Amino acid sequence: MLSDLEIYVDNLAAAQIRNMNKYIEVSRMKLKEKNISDNDHFMKTLASATIKEEEYFGNLLGKDIALIAKDIKEAHAGDSNTGSDTTEIDEVLEAFEEVQKADNATQAQMVMYSKMFKINF
Repeated sequence: MLSDLEIYVDNLAAAQIRNMNKYIEVSRMKLKEKNISDNDHFMKTLASATIKEEEYFGNLLGKDIALIAKDIKEAHAGDSNTGSDTTEIDEVLEAFEEVQKADNATQAQMVMYSKMFKINF
């Protein structure tokens, strides 16, 4: 199976896109010769069917790169220098919940110090 990048570099798909676009262009010219307006439904449909080559490949390659980046991100999710999925707000809310569950003021203080200094007491 060929990758999108290989197809793009080898120019295989681009040649077919240009062929199709040319066919659409010729069809539109034939209809114009018969005085069909550009506002006609079928003329608009043909105009919309034209593929912009750079946009097409940009989307394909962008999706491939996004998948590669996602795989790399997932592979490094546990690294110490990788950002966490947990937000600071999540941590604060969790700390408030633990403080509320504390049996006494000393235990509540220990929970807060544990969270502030990231030490497990």
